[in-house]
Amino acid sequence: MVRFEFTLDDSDAEVLISILNDERVRALDRAVNSTAEGSKDGAKWYQAQADYLEGLKQKVLAGNTRVG
Repeated sequence: MVRFEFTLDDSDAEVLISILNDERVRALDRAVNSTAEGSKDGAKWYQAQADYLEGLKQKVLAGNTRVG
């Protein structure tokens, strides 16, 4: 396990959360497209990626501590 500790200003933290959300939405779109194209394995992979990104976002939010 690797532990990262760093401080972001408010705008950088918002950008990080936004990036995680955007990538999750892209993965969900790809999962839907893969399903429509008949690729169940692709859909499962993209859904797993979306779930991972949501979990990562939740970890970032849970570790959020305001400084100053």
